[in-house]
Amino acid sequence: MVIVEAVVETYGKEEFTAWPVAGPVADGLLPLSGRMTAAEVGTVMAVIAVGSAYFAEEEIADTDGAGLLRHLARADDVIAPGGLRFRDNDIVVPPGCCYGLESWRDWLDLPSEPWLGHNPTPGLRHQDGLLRLWPDKDRAPDPPPEATIQFPTGQLPGLLAAVQHDLGGFLSLVARWAQIHTPASADRLVTVLDEQLQITAPLTVSR
Repeated sequence: MVIVEAVVETYGKEEFTAWPVAGPVADGLLPLSGRMTAAEVGTVMAVIAVGSAYFAEEEIADTDGAGLLRHLARADDVIAPGGLRFRDNDIVVPPGCCYGLESWRDWLDLPSEPWLGHNPTPGLRHQDGLLRLWPDKDRAPDPPPEATIQFPTGQLPGLLAAVQHDLGGFLSLVARWAQIHTPASADRLVTVLDEQLQITAPLTVSR
């Protein structure tokens, strides 16, 4: 059974101190959903807030939680390193480096092939009504079927709808979390995340 998860890279954020965060994740990728703990939500918010400030060249220290959240609440660009992770039994295809969860809707543009990051670069092939995915196309440009995740293209809308549901659950948790950590900016913060990560807008899959 193919499972698709929205994930965020958490490397190093277990040392973040501006608000409570969760401990390290085994593979450095934390799935987003409505089932997360408050500390896990804090980890994701640390990743997004620090990354968005860094790429906007804002001089905000990791310890200045209020400043990070104020910046995020007015950000024009939200950076959320991660993306979609595909799993089927023992085969796992994580997003590559430099991909971002803010681009998860690129999967709506099939049959064109979205860029999925690099080091390693996930492989993607769309042929005869099937999608084939594998973890590293540079090392394995044409792997055997048993080394890939395969599913009919027609299943993609349902898989992406499940991702959207999980992201919506995460957004609801952020709304509660923000009321504790930045009550004056809570509503705006939720709106920015919704808009920049394109969470609640309708899904339209290309045919």
